[in-house]
Amino acid sequence: MMFVFLFLIACIIGGVAAQAQLLRCLPHDGMEKALAAGPSEYLVWHGLTGDGKFTVRLYQNDDTGTWTATAQKAKLPECINGMGIAGTKLPFREPPPEYDADATLR
Repeated sequence: MMFVFLFLIACIIGGVAAQAQLLRCLPHDGMEKALAAGPSEYLVWHGLTGDGKFTVRLYQNDDTGTWTATAQKAKLPECINGMGIAGTKLPFREPPPEYDADATLR
């Protein structure tokens, strides 16, 4: 009996993991639609990596605080890299005048 119970739990977990794997990468438009339809998350930030090869995006639901981070290489699907259940969108703030963004890349 215990074996049957554990088998059922494994099937359920495996099914959820398989579903998540299927939705892990989508074309950018599909990702935006899926995140808007599911967790009601919308794009709040995007930027390029230091080498310029990836676009990184952050989607967030302002009401619930859930968030999803994605990355996309040119001409490839956008893929989920991380998700969370709590977050706060901070107001934009200019870096201090002495901040040298190029120094961090050296």
